[in-house]
Amino acid sequence: MSKIESESTLADVLGRYIAVQCEVVLSINAELEKVLESAAPQIDDDQVHDARVACRRLRSVTRVFADVFSVPEAGRLSDDARWYGLALGGIRDLDVLAARIGAALDELDEDLVLHDPRAELAQQIDYRRQIAIAGLRDATHSERYADLTAQLHGWKSRPPWAPPADKPAAKIKKYVRKADHTLAKRLRRAMAAVAAHDEEADELIHSARKAGKRHRYAAEAAVPVLGQAADKVVADRKDLQDLLGDYQDSRLASVFLRDLGGIPGRNGFTFGVLYAAEADHRRRLRKLVAKRIK
Repeated sequence: MSKIESESTLADVLGRYIAVQCEVVLSINAELEKVLESAAPQIDDDQVHDARVACRRLRSVTRVFADVFSVPEAGRLSDDARWYGLALGGIRDLDVLAARIGAALDELDEDLVLHDPRAELAQQIDYRRQIAIAGLRDATHSERYADLTAQLHGWKSRPPWAPPADKPAAKIKKYVRKADHTLAKRLRRAMAAVAAHDEEADELIHSARKAGKRHRYAAEAAVPVLGQAADKVVADRKDLQDLLGDYQDSRLASVFLRDLGGIPGRNGFTFGVLYAAEADHRRRLRKLVAKRIK
């Protein structure tokens, strides 16, 4: 038994993890606020990603360790972190789409590349990115953002603990194990839906992906207690997250490609070829996910 496991409480272990995530969001936000005030803001994509992930980690902690926190405050932080994560995601998702579809275009045979799809892609990405940046700027000027900032400062110094937070740190194992069981259950439901050709299969796969993230982040928080065992869980869940994340990115790419191909008078053929390729890719990914849960 490690020293931290024998002498610390859940509040000690989780408090350190929460403080790090709050500081990540607060420090990045301070820089984003300055950048967003410029006429042509140059958004750092890595910063957007890091702030978004930190918001997810905070939400995961409030979900997996729900009884450790005061319910109203935890629910408020979770809701506001989700809201802000979506504002950040509008930019990040477009960057991922641009890279994914651009790489797919590079792989196509030249006889399948009609007109100038790269220019059309760049035009649409830039147009939507400007809208997303304007949305993020509006978000940072809102009362909700100011309230989220105040919450992050408060949670960084002292989260709103409930009595179970005083339990020994070793109890963290129970929470991580429960998150694992939730993930396994959602994966089984998703694969059953795939096998039955259920139209809800994609949403169930996405639900499993979110459960996988929660399990991973719970294990991250538990590293001071579980040590190498938690490190192994984090690595394994990262692999699964990459697989399910690829699936979700493919879904988003398909929606985007359908929109591009549907613009009147524009290049429907090449984007249709890429749309079909994404559908085939997801079929292969479903088989890979199914192998992981057998």
